[in-house]
Amino acid sequence: MDNTKRSIAFLVYPVLRFPRNNREYYLTRELLSRGWRVAWLVPESGTNEGVPVEDCILRYKDLDVRGRTYLLPLYLAIMLSARGVNYLWLSGWSIRADREIFWLVRIMGMFGIETVYDTIDPKCVFEVANKNLTSPDAIRSAQESINEIYGLCRRVLCVTPEMKALLVHDGADERKLFVARWGVDRSIFNRAAITGDLRSRLGIGKNTFLVGWLGSMTEFKGLREMLLPLVDRLGAENNIHFLIAGDGPLFAEVEEWVASAKRASVTLLGRVPYEDAAEFTAALDAYIVTTNPDSDYARAICPVKCCDAIAMGTPLITTRTPATEYLEQTCRNVHLCEYDIFSFEAAVKRIAADLDGVRTSRTDELCGVVSHQGVSREIADILDELAEGNN
Repeated sequence: MDNTKRSIAFLVYPVLRFPRNNREYYLTRELLSRGWRVAWLVPESGTNEGVPVEDCILRYKDLDVRGRTYLLPLYLAIMLSARGVNYLWLSGWSIRADREIFWLVRIMGMFGIETVYDTIDPKCVFEVANKNLTSPDAIRSAQESINEIYGLCRRVLCVTPEMKALLVHDGADERKLFVARWGVDRSIFNRAAITGDLRSRLGIGKNTFLVGWLGSMTEFKGLREMLLPLVDRLGAENNIHFLIAGDGPLFAEVEEWVASAKRASVTLLGRVPYEDAAEFTAALDAYIVTTNPDSDYARAICPVKCCDAIAMGTPLITTRTPATEYLEQTCRNVHLCEYDIFSFEAAVKRIAADLDGVRTSRTDELCGVVSHQGVSREIADILDELAEGNN
């Protein structure tokens, strides 16, 4: 095997952080075990927030925003070429500006460095779902721009088969795309590793049926349309309490809604750090994910929180979409709902009616949900094929 073709650099911007860099971290470990040379490109001002990859870090000079489009790609390409790097890994969470991505991928290609682009939340369809792109002309222009970028990449990762189909429908080259699901970190989402007691700290009794929502409060998450109305409908139930946590554009609106009626049936938390998300999940009797399926993007994703809940053995209530149906087929304690208030209400009451059974049957087996540790092997196989010239 020709190891001269087995060198990859991960572009990390601006800091190293879990869960943002979970996939890269576990993929790094897998690639190193296979004899790859790995570098993590981090700006000199960047910090390492608990990601143990110090031996792989390659620092590059900070450039102000004026230099990011052309000078930074050129500087990085020269540096990586001198070190014999063959592939650049670009995460969709690192750079979001199409123009910057385009020139980065193009300039890397000029130096013989091929890009593997992990889209995570593909920008065009994501912006449409969040109503940041609305006019047909703007959407068409954005699709053309991102498809040009995909065409310059060697491979493009999609987090679900449904997302791959959506990108192909919107004009992406299917030959470039492959599926690598987002997973959970089994070293964190593991009931045996939980030491805290969130219920006790919040003063929520053991006999209370606790329903939780955690995430970024954005347009397509169904906060206005489903979650808050559901809290109101079930608020009269003496034994049901809602715990809502997160941040984002709609946080102030949710905060005002909770305060306006002095709702005793809901507790609102702010952002929950990733290292505390497993404790949050373990404290719940049901985890609710109210994705609004009115956009192509929402129908093509399987939200990360669904995987978190299943990994912890917490019953999951979420919207039925083409991308979530596989959970019902392969996992236990999954309740898929049509997108109406009555379906979600019935699911909550159905689980609450068997509270003792729910708590005694919890298991943290992954079932059909992938882990970062597992999916890293799948991605490494693809990279091995690229390096061997078979893909």
